Amino acid sequence: MLFRIMKHLHCAFCDTLTKSKIVTLTETHEGRKFALEMKAEVCPNCKEKYFDGAKLQKFEQSIKLLDA
Repeated sequence: MLFRIMKHLHCAFCDTLTKSKIVTLTETHEGRKFALEMKAEVCPNCKEKYFDGAKLQKFEQSIKLLDA
């Protein structure tokens, strides 16, 4: 799930061409749930999602900062 987004990847699991979509990413940290809508490449066959690694990392870091 930590891949840099490129336009229309081939899925690593089933080799189907992915499509760009807005998806809701949810993370749970210490019992609290966080959600973010972000662009991802999604495989229409197996539903695997590929996210922009930098944006995903920023989201995870923001969640951890809440505990600091």
